[in-house]
Amino acid sequence: MAIDRILKNPFALSLALLVGACIEPRGREQQDSAAIRESESGDEDSSATTVEAWATGDAFDDGMDKEAEPGGTGSGAIPLPSETTSLPADDATTSSLPPGTTSTGSSSTTGGPPDEGTPSAGCGGSSRGSGEFETRTIAIDDVERTFHVLVPESYDPEHPYPIVFRWHGTGGDGLSGGLGIEFSSDEEAIIVGANGLDEEWSNANQANDLALFDTMLDELSFEYCIDRDRVFSYGFSAGAGFTNLLACVRGDVVRANAAIAGFHRGTNCVGSPAAWMLHDEDDRTVLIEYGLDVLERRLAINGCTDQTVPEANASCVRYEGCAEPVVWCQSSGLGHTIQGSFAPPLVWDFFSEFLP
Repeated sequence: MAIDRILKNPFALSLALLVGACIEPRGREQQDSAAIRESESGDEDSSATTVEAWATGDAFDDGMDKEAEPGGTGSGAIPLPSETTSLPADDATTSSLPPGTTSTGSSSTTGGPPDEGTPSAGCGGSSRGSGEFETRTIAIDDVERTFHVLVPESYDPEHPYPIVFRWHGTGGDGLSGGLGIEFSSDEEAIIVGANGLDEEWSNANQANDLALFDTMLDELSFEYCIDRDRVFSYGFSAGAGFTNLLACVRGDVVRANAAIAGFHRGTNCVGSPAAWMLHDEDDRTVLIEYGLDVLERRLAINGCTDQTVPEANASCVRYEGCAEPVVWCQSSGLGHTIQGSFAPPLVWDFFSEFLP
């Protein structure tokens, strides 16, 4: 399989050391610059987990999404190739490519121009926005689920808004995890953060979690004016695994997907949503091989070539020839961190490519 070729190739993308991770406070307060630690990983036995098990999601509950310090040994860890090295902290411009790719050194565009979208049934209604997260509960198969919705204070019921779902890592909730994309989207999008059952997104709860996504999207579409052609999904660690699941099994609903420290979930994928990925090569909790596995799958689904062009940020490259855009970003020396001061603005810039 593709991951075998990656593991045999010691050449890894060595890039600029990014700004340390940060976590957003609840609500609309300013983000601080402290590194996050959502929970401690304590499953010693899961260190024998195989790449194939992670790829199928069989080992998802073994703690792979829990926070670890750079150079730590998060559960489920398989050592990175010994030849992989980190960049010095002051190297801000060096850029190379993932294994098996080449750079053309020029810009390229993929996908067609954004269309005008599909307004939801809630357009023209009487709902209003507060500019703050509001907490709601809903029953999914007799299980009470909690989620949080932020509707712009300047909400216009005649204007179809993109909607962004954000998915936290294990130990967090819909208001935590450094996924503060609302600070970048400002008044331009409706943001939804759901709470995972038992503070996680697991295979055991997959059916209920997917039903939660479907129900939240449908009910909010009836309540607010939402552009059903611009449904975006964004997650970290366990949440990145879930957002990758949505990109697979709800790929005909999700327009673009962003995953930080992610891994593959899902079978029988549909659609070809755009994808933005970020992974640190020194992540010992969700190893970079799992992220590269997702990348290879997405490149195949979206029909990309192995040629890349650099993004404006030197940490990222964009693949050419894709039916829908695919961007890969890679950092070094940060470990399993959410990179909350770096990722949200870039994710919103990527999602904005698909706005009318």
